[in-house]
Amino acid sequence: MLIRRARATDITALVPLVEQYLAFYDVKHSRARVSRFILQKLRAKPVHVWVGAQSPGGALEGFVQVYPTWSTLRLGTAWILNDLFVEKRVRGSGMGRALIERVIEEAQRSGTKTVELTTAVTNAPARALYESLGFTTDSGFLVYSHPV
Repeated sequence: MLIRRARATDITALVPLVEQYLAFYDVKHSRARVSRFILQKLRAKPVHVWVGAQSPGGALEGFVQVYPTWSTLRLGTAWILNDLFVEKRVRGSGMGRALIERVIEEAQRSGTKTVELTTAVTNAPARALYESLGFTTDSGFLVYSHPV
């Protein structure tokens, strides 16, 4: 299995993966808008995007996107694992685990204090994966959002 940093040249392969990710959450955007967003993120610093393939030179079958931020409570950097997607046909192959393990390794290497994520309460397979990798739910804080 190959896990590597995404490059701008991956845009053609990444757009369909992101479209499948959006469809999983019942979100629809035009292909042009998705493409612009992905290209912007691949060029942005310090956004981290890794992609996965079953074999070197093979088609991309998964991705993970992380946004670094600051944690005053931890007096250091926190990474927000915002997006993780693996194509349905390769789920169960270890691709999701390998992508998250790369995030954790890179976070440790960079001195990051924590990796945080959110997922749908109903997403039992993802929750099981996260918990098997040592992620725990936060019982002390509620997550709020406000549309703008």
